Amino acid sequence: MRGVMSPTTVNAEVAKAQKPYEGMRSNHHRDGTRAPLLIPMASGPIDPNIDYSAEPTTLIVFRIEDDADGVKLTVTETGFDQIPLERR
Repeated sequence: MRGVMSPTTVNAEVAKAQKPYEGMRSNHHRDGTRAPLLIPMASGPIDPNIDYSAEPTTLIVFRIEDDADGVKLTVTETGFDQIPLERR
């Protein structure tokens, strides 16, 4: 999967922090699916001028499960603290 950073329209403060990264592309790959529907994905940015091969990626897990009120989606990202400071 490929994505492009777009600042949020929900929170002005967060959108301002995201603005410098607007248009930055990223690659994601699904790393399996497990019940109750876990979708782990590794994530990292794409800048054609930088070699990221020696850098760690983050792991994003989308957990979808039934809930008393309908469906519950939990998104967890790990590995962010291992990303070099200049990329955080």
